[in-house]
Amino acid sequence: MTTKTLIFGSRSNLSRQLKKNINNSVLISSDMTFNNKNYLKQFESCENLNIIINSFYPASKLNNYSEPVVYIQSSILALANILSQIKELPLRIGKILYTSSASVYGINNFCHENAVKFTLVFEGVF
Repeated sequence: MTTKTLIFGSRSNLSRQLKKNINNSVLISSDMTFNNKNYLKQFESCENLNIIINSFYPASKLNNYSEPVVYIQSSILALANILSQIKELPLRIGKILYTSSASVYGINNFCHENAVKFTLVFEGVF
């Protein structure tokens, strides 16, 4: 059985590291699904899909409330759109994992999202 893993949230360092370490994975920008309501249709023929949703507002901007509409579109609306497409299509889904590095990075002088050293803890999840 062929398994493909879709990783949503292409700007994230975590997403990029997951892509490097998970075989047969695809990195997807949440904007792709937001701008194309049928984006996930291309994966209908996959035998088994694992989905990692690591798509949220950039952690470095979490305390910036100057653009509330952008915040909602980049977080809540983007997630709702992805889940809606998953629900409406006949996708064969194995696992869905929702991740976030916002609580780790945020405004933290000791930990930066683009730091060179990065350890994955997802071994054996998929």
